[in-house]
Order: sequence, then C-alpha cells, then structure tokens
Amino acid sequence: MKPHRPPARAQAGFTLIEVLAALSLMALVSLLAWRGLDRLGAARAHLAAQAEDTDAIARSLGQLSRDIQLSYHGPAFDAPPRDARAITTGLRLLRGTQGEMLEILRPDAGGAGLWQRVRWQVKPDGLWRASGPAAARSPLPDTREGALLLPGVRAMRLRLWVRGRGWVDAASTLTIAPAGLEITLERGAAPALRYTRVLELP
Repeated sequence: MKPHRPPARAQAGFTLIEVLAALSLMALVSLLAWRGLDRLGAARAHLAAQAEDTDAIARSLGQLSRDIQLSYHGPAFDAPPRDARAITTGLRLLRGTQGEMLEILRPDAGGAGLWQRVRWQVKPDGLWRASGPAAARSPLPDTREGALLLPGVRAMRLRLWVRGRGWVDAASTLTIAPAGLEITLERGAAPALRYTRVLELP
C-alpha cells in the first residue's frame, strides 16, 4: 500500500501573484509614510520660519521703543534741520529722499556720557536703523549707512497723543508737548499686516 501524500497544492509556497500583491502593499505603506514624514518636516520648517520672523518683529519694535524711551528731553542742544518737525527736543521727523525719517537723539550705548544721532527709516526693502558716532557736544555727527532690521516693511506710521486733542498725526502742528507716541509698521503685500506699539513719552 502506497503512503498517502498531500495534494501538490498544499505543499506549494506563495504564488507569484501573492508576492506581487504583498510588495505592492508594502510600497503603498512606505509611500504614505514618506509623505507623512515629508509633510511633518515641511510643517516644522514653516513653524521655525514663523518663529524666527516673529522674533525679528519683536526685536525691531523693542529696539525702536528703547531708542525712543532713551531720547533726550532737556533743553535743546542740537538744532533740527530747517525741514524737520520737532516732536520733542530729542525726537524729530525729517523729510528724506525716500520718505520720512524718525530721528532720535539718545545717549551712546557705551555709557560714557556721550550722545548719538539715530535714524529709523523705511526703504524699499524694509525698515532700517542707522546710528552716528558718539559725541559730547553738538552738532552730533551724521548717521552712517545703517542696517536692515526688518525686511518687508512698507510703511511706518506715527501718531501722537496730545492732551485735550487725542491722537493726531505726527506731522501736525503742536502747541503742547505730546504725552504718547503710537508706532505702526505695515508689512507684507496688501492687505498689509500691522504691528503697533504705544509708548509714553518722557
């Protein structure tokens, strides 16, 4: 009597169709996983860029605020140019070839009792800050070329808080010293994003 053998189909391995189906499934899973990782990497890069941009905005507004808060507010010692409009003795609006500039007379960062001239201006590529060499007496040296602090800024708008009048344009004629200053930076394509800082003037 011959021994019983199982059918030939029971001894066979995976068929070619089954192997191809498994490989296709693995390829699909790998593709989905790769796309997920790629999107995760893109999201991380976008968040990092946003955080860096937000930090640049905060640093620029912080530096501008510090310059204004340190501005000179005693008796006039450095006469403004003829086309300048004085906000206080240490804050002036100047008319430049590329628009208005905010000029600030403030102590030198070195703390040696010297003074320097600082100018903030919006140029075609963004917000610039320029400072001049420190000096002990007027006329203070003019500012140097400066540095781009915040790209993409299209406009810098200033308003003054005047007691009895409320908010007025910084170019308005003043009869009393303003008590506050509002700075608004407009940035990006229309509709522009606006960043505002309100400061109390000394």
